[in-house]
Amino acid sequence: PGAGGAGVQAAAPRGGEAWAVADQAGEPRLVLLAKPGCSACDDAEPALRGIAAALGIGWRRERSDDPRVPVILLRREGAAVELAAGAIAPGPLARAARRALAELSPPDRPPRGRPADRRPDCLRPN
Repeated sequence: PGAGGAGVQAAAPRGGEAWAVADQAGEPRLVLLAKPGCSACDDAEPALRGIAAALGIGWRRERSDDPRVPVILLRREGAAVELAAGAIAPGPLARAARRALAELSPPDRPPRGRPADRRPDCLRPN
């Protein structure tokens, strides 16, 4: 299921249990709350993977008893923002993920999962 690696186990969602282990504590992560056998949850996973890759952050799938599944969250350092529930549309989900990532980023860290571009403005691509 989700992106793997060594690290800490994240807290389980409402009435659920984690299906994957977080790869780095404190790093932002998209989370798909799902039920076994939920075809809408399975359909949401490719969009979630693509958005996580585009943002340079990890993702995981967690079991949940939430009746609104699939539910997409952005988690970082104990904080979480719900991005979508039920029908998942990739475009609005990607925009919501970018906004939430900026909100949850501490002021001393870049708002994206990838390293900050430290080139002078004149050398950055337009």
